[in-house]
Amino acid sequence: MQNGRAWLLGLIAFLIEPAKAPLIKQWQLEETATAPVLAVCQVDEVAKGGPVPAGVVKWQVPTDYAFTELEVLRVFRQADNISPKQGDRIRLQFYTYHEKTAAVTGSPVWPWFKKGDTVVVPLQQNPTPSRSTWRLTADEGMSITVPAIRQPWRSDEGPQTPIEFLFRELAGSLAYGLPDEAFRTASYLASQYAPILKSELMPLLETAVASHEGRWIEIATSLLSSLGIPRPSVADFRSGKWRTGSRSVDGVDALIAAVLEKLPPSARTEEQLIYRLIDDSGVHSWGSAMSLIEFANHRALVEHLKGALSQRKPGTVYIAWTLVNNGQKGFLPEALAYAMQLIEQPGEGTTEMQAACPLVRDYGTDTQFHGLVAAIRKYQHTDVQHYQILFGYSLYSGKNPREQEIAAVLLEDKRPFASELRYCDIGLAEMNRITGLQFGTVTSSIEARDKGVSRALAWLRSKEVQP
Repeated sequence: MQNGRAWLLGLIAFLIEPAKAPLIKQWQLEETATAPVLAVCQVDEVAKGGPVPAGVVKWQVPTDYAFTELEVLRVFRQADNISPKQGDRIRLQFYTYHEKTAAVTGSPVWPWFKKGDTVVVPLQQNPTPSRSTWRLTADEGMSITVPAIRQPWRSDEGPQTPIEFLFRELAGSLAYGLPDEAFRTASYLASQYAPILKSELMPLLETAVASHEGRWIEIATSLLSSLGIPRPSVADFRSGKWRTGSRSVDGVDALIAAVLEKLPPSARTEEQLIYRLIDDSGVHSWGSAMSLIEFANHRALVEHLKGALSQRKPGTVYIAWTLVNNGQKGFLPEALAYAMQLIEQPGEGTTEMQAACPLVRDYGTDTQFHGLVAAIRKYQHTDVQHYQILFGYSLYSGKNPREQEIAAVLLEDKRPFASELRYCDIGLAEMNRITGLQFGTVTSSIEARDKGVSRALAWLRSKEVQP
């Protein structure tokens, strides 16, 4: 789970004084293909090293060294470059975030390795091999590594070019991978602007998947869930309307349209897409939710989501919250029951809580909402991280008057949150926002803030809202 304190600190910092984020490099397939060595590796271990000395990286934020131990599964090398061999275990050094700066706006995007993942790593020899023999071809940016799976591409002939090697790995992930592996690959493809995605991947997928409808459904829902917003609907992809506007006709959209052509435009196909988007919501809850908006009034969606919520399937509360916000409330009782259970379970992912808290705040009964407030109060001292997540996702919305009761809990909490910012100061800022009144400012002296907190508490008592 993402560190609750780091996430909340970043959110509050942005709300108080939004920062200007620099442009972030998005590495493209053609650039990755120029690496001296492309190695498909499984991540065995990830560990932090010491701090990076000032001046080593261009960023003015604390940065740490990190190391990952990789098992080499297969390799493609350019010309006569030295490369690791299949079965080797290599140690790779990279830069990573210092814990206290992980959520600060304006930080670089460092590489990310997760134990158990399989990735294509673009390698070059390390000019300072005392730390590790190999290093990445780039220190920072999005999509430095390429998703892959442990299983190799099924072919008697090896790839002839680095780009062919990469496309085989991507196609293999989509065709043979588990839902999370297919989605990681789809998310990578959504960041790529190569005009050859469709022309290179579709022949490979057609060979691997053939007429296996269930697999085409899995590929389609993974790709759909990877898209941002605004996005074309399934109907737009089928009709060709996705080609209008500023969207690229050569990138992942063209690939999605081609994949959907493999599925008959029938009621059964719609149902299968709905079922798969709900069943895989634990992997891509946000993407599933966005993709299901066009099917919000479909009978199959309402019934299947009811069942999934009752079975407490991960990610389904996020889908329900999104669809309730879009007017579909056919499963609201089931969604609220699941949300209340999540609220009382410290350690749940922030994505789940991002939906559970506002769902109860905006649509729960008075009893359920007071249960949310009671949970915030309960975990205030017993589990500070869960406390931060609960109030963090219950505030910062529109101007729902119910938020006053949540802000009241914070106003009584004078413990430090970060540096000179206290929890009561967060409550003070929220009271200003929720009511439109000005009780005090969080950038003034502590004495002035205390007076503002007292004014806000007095105002709440006058409205019979008790902290």
